[in-house]
Amino acid sequence: MKRYSFPIALYIFIVFFCSDSYGARSASPLVEAEKKFLEGRYESVIIETKSIIDSRTPQNERAYYLLAVSQLKTGNFAEARETFGAIISKFPSSKRMIDSEMGIGDSYFFEGNMEKAVSVYNDVAYKRADDKNIALVYYRLGLCHRNMGLEDKANDYFLKLNNAAPLSFEARMVKSGLKIPPPPARPIAPSSPAVSAAVPAQDKKMIIYLDEESYSIQMGLFKSRWNASRFAKGLSSKGYDTYIEEEPKGKTRLYRVKIGKGMARAEAELLSDKLRRKGYKTKICSTDES
Repeated sequence: MKRYSFPIALYIFIVFFCSDSYGARSASPLVEAEKKFLEGRYESVIIETKSIIDSRTPQNERAYYLLAVSQLKTGNFAEARETFGAIISKFPSSKRMIDSEMGIGDSYFFEGNMEKAVSVYNDVAYKRADDKNIALVYYRLGLCHRNMGLEDKANDYFLKLNNAAPLSFEARMVKSGLKIPPPPARPIAPSSPAVSAAVPAQDKKMIIYLDEESYSIQMGLFKSRWNASRFAKGLSSKGYDTYIEEEPKGKTRLYRVKIGKGMARAEAELLSDKLRRKGYKTKICSTDES
């Protein structure tokens, strides 16, 4: 089954899955579902979160969101839209409101239906103009218009993004001067009936994925290689995939201890939150960032 990567910041708030009160019950069904999500076992997550929702246990908003993300990951776009919509209607005060609205837009994007994706993203941009994640909305709108062959319109949104959040992950993607090369062109499941129905054959070559930049988590920064190695060894003994990056800094050198390579943003956020609750100070880093 086709797996779909997530963009830079789409589920930047996924950390709410792991509140302290819930995390304390380490054997709970939702915590087990979260663990499987991090392992990439999305089909199992779908089954388990549906069971949690059906049981009407407390905190099922969390289960709804984890279900929606997993459905999006596995290409069940219509079902993902339904689940995101349920969050919006059932939990009107949810902190995940913008995430759910953007999730609906992303489901159309992944299907190749740029017109509907633009409609959803524009609605979010209008309602959430002052939201701290508005840069993400502009980024999506730029990608949609690029896929539609409207490069000038795309660059208008990239300029808005750069003006709104010049230091954001998304701004780094568009580079300086907005002279950004086209993202990797790779058809989205070209044999999929959903894509075939949504996109004319002559336009399929325009379809691109949302950004697939990968992430790692910085666990510590040291001036001493020995201290960094000792810290890394301790993390490795606990089962973490640990490594050290060496960075020249003037006349000195810095040693960054990191875990994980090639994670999507959602996985990195979820794992980072779990580590912070264990007392670690973490920093999520993109592949080109220290």
